[in-house]
Order: sequence, then structure tokens, then C-alpha cells
Amino acid sequence: PRVYLERGFGERLTAGGRVLDLMSSWISHLPADLSFAHVAGHGMNAEELSANPRLDEFHVQNLNRDARLPWGDASFDAVLIAVSVQYLVDPVAVFDEIGRLLAPGGEVSIATSHRCFPTKAVRAFHALPPADRLRLYAECLRRTGRFATPEAVDRSPGDADPLWLLHARRSGVVG
Repeated sequence: PRVYLERGFGERLTAGGRVLDLMSSWISHLPADLSFAHVAGHGMNAEELSANPRLDEFHVQNLNRDARLPWGDASFDAVLIAVSVQYLVDPVAVFDEIGRLLAPGGEVSIATSHRCFPTKAVRAFHALPPADRLRLYAECLRRTGRFATPEAVDRSPGDADPLWLLHARRSGVVG
């Protein structure tokens, strides 16, 4: 459920920060009790993004065709991906772009579960068990050379679908 995503992201977000909700939709899984300086959204459907009350701005783009996003270097303190990473055909390219967009010390938080649109998820998502998926995403982050060692966290509620989060801080210089 949504509340578990909000809690998982809320453990890492700071009030007043600049947030990019990557691969967003009509809802952002941001804690209701936190306000931010700016929330940008990215997704594939302008109608859904325009209905999202948490977004100050949004951009529509297919990351599987072009991973380069319109924001400048170090534009965000946090980037969130809520249960959508399984649709990326080149996660290293997208994670590298996230690294460019994050300020040094900023953090990417990737939430994943076992749910997906089966015809849209990449083969690795179907073939690998959850722990190996997290290791794969962590390796993709590592390959960019932009992030400190990722931290995997299990936030699975006992009464609902499992939920795993992978957090990684932006290291080094911008660019």
C-alpha cells in the first residue's frame, strides 16, 4: 500500500529539499507531513502527471529512448523511483543521469516490489528473485561511478505486498 512507500521514502527525505519523482504518475509517494522547496515529476503520461497535486512541474519522456533529462547538474537533493525500475532497458544510463541531476550528498531511493505489468517489465525482473534484483540495481548504480555503496532495506509489511528500497548517496563532483 501507498502508506508503506511514503514511510520508506520519508525515512530519507528532508523537508525543504528539491525532489525529482522519476517515472511518476497521478500520485507521488511523498509523505504528506513533509513539504519541499520544489517537486518535479517525470513520467510517460501528461494527463496523469498534470493530475498529481504534489508536482510543481513535470516533464514527459520515455527514458528507454533517451535517458537525458532537461534539468541541470545538481538540480535535486533526492530522486525517487517508486515501483517502476523494472521497466528500464538501460538502468545504468538512467542511474548515470540521476547522478548528474543529484547534488553531491543527494540520494536516490528506488522502491521495488514483485508487482509489475508483465509485458512491460524487462526479462531480468522476471528471471531474478528479489534479492538478486536488488543486487543488480546496486551494481548498475556502482557502474556509474557516481554513488557510494547502496543500502538495501526491507520495508515489507506483514499484510501486503513486499517492499524493498535501495538507497544510494551521490558522491564526488557534479558533472
